[in-house]
Parts: sequence; structure tokens; C-alpha cells
Amino acid sequence: MTTVSNDNEITLDELMQDLDDLIASSAAQGFWTPEMKKDWINRAGQTVCGYYRWPFLELAVYTTARSEKEYYSYPQGALRFKPNSIYQITIEGESYPETQQGRLRQNWQQFTQDKQEGNNDKIFANHNGFYFLHPKPVDGKEITLYGLKGWQKLVDDIDTPITPTEFDEAIVKLALAKALRKAKKYKEAQAEMAEVLDPNVGILTMLKSDIENENAKGAGGQAQSSRWA
Repeated sequence: MTTVSNDNEITLDELMQDLDDLIASSAAQGFWTPEMKKDWINRAGQTVCGYYRWPFLELAVYTTARSEKEYYSYPQGALRFKPNSIYQITIEGESYPETQQGRLRQNWQQFTQDKQEGNNDKIFANHNGFYFLHPKPVDGKEITLYGLKGWQKLVDDIDTPITPTEFDEAIVKLALAKALRKAKKYKEAQAEMAEVLDPNVGILTMLKSDIENENAKGAGGQAQSSRWA
């Protein structure tokens, strides 16, 4: 079990207040509308979610094969996946492995090549927001998709992020970096980004390490920034 929890109760309004507090303490001068700050927070959330395959993003969705159809749209709405993030598919217990790990172009090329060569091994590929299955499943078969949720845009003051509480600091600091750049405080902006994204000691690197260590050893701690008040 990891230290990352899903009991995040912070709201968009509270994230905005935290951002305002940091902007004030940084002495950045400028006029930024609430809409701009919301956009920075949402962009920061996207960056955080895209940094790593966080366990809290993993999602399984069930659907049904239709008339031996080869390709299907990604799930939408509350069960929306991040584009091209499906990493495993099973059809009534039988696995459809991904054709090739790595770049999506390679994945798609390998998928089409296997089809053209008459290879009937079960495979799937992500391509342009769809997932493709070969061979085509029989109509009515239950398909299980394993993928990653995308960041859910925060709009109303009471909206809460999909990220656990451990990630609040990273989101606000990345949003702060946007404000600092607007204020032409480029070195300060870079410092805030480095504190979150540095590949050696950044907040997200520490959280990622915690998860990987706990998966390997069954123990771990929590990342904590020395500058977060």
C-alpha cells in the first residue's frame, strides 16, 4: 500500500487562495484575473498527472464488442481516459497485448504490419484517440479496458482535483511559476518549477520514488518541501 491517498478535500477556491498567498509573498507585481489563475491551476494539474503513471489515475472500464468491429472510441464522461493511455485490454479473460511499447507511431506500424502478414495473435494498438483490436472480437463479448484517467478540469469554486492531497503543493507551485513568468521574474519562476519537476530532488520525483519503493519493499515516506508554509 502506498502513502498516496485519494481523500483530497481541497477545493478550487482553496487552491486559488493558496496561489494568491504565494503570489503575495513573492512580491510579484501584475494584474491577473481569476480566469487566468484557474487556467494556470488546471495546466499545472495536467502537468502533474502527465508526469508519471500514478496509481490514482489507473482505471478499468467495461464495454461490449459490437458486430466484429475493429476499432472503438475511448471512454468519455466520468470514465474518460487520457488520450492514448490504454495499456492493457482483456476480452472475457483473454489478453490482447499491446503490439509494442514505446512511441505510438511504432505501435501503430507494428499493428498494421501484423495484420498485413496474417498474424492472428491477439494484439491491440492506440491510434488517434481510438483503440484497435486484432483479430476482431465477436459481437457481444465483454471488453475490459485498463487505462489512465486524464486531469478533470476544475471550473466551479467547490470542484476538487482528482489528485490526492500530497500533490496540492506541486499544483500551486507550478501555477505560481506561471504568475512569476508573467511578472518577468524568470529566475524565480524557474526555481519554483525546479522544486516540483527536478528529476533528482523535485516534489514529484520524491512522490514517484515513494510509490516505487513501497511497491518494491512495502514501506515508504511522504515527500515534503522545505519551502511550503
